[in-house]
Amino acid sequence: ELARRIDIRCFKNDPSIKSSLAFLRKTPWARKKVEELFLG
Repeated sequence: ELARRIDIRCFKNDPSIKSSLAFLRKTPWARKKVEELFLG
């Protein structure tokens, strides 16, 4: 679902929660997109 809405490779290739959270912690622009999706 996230991969469809936000074009971020980790959601398509390795969509586990743990790896996605690690990616989002290190990647501010990606975290911002996800936050906007959930909060906006």
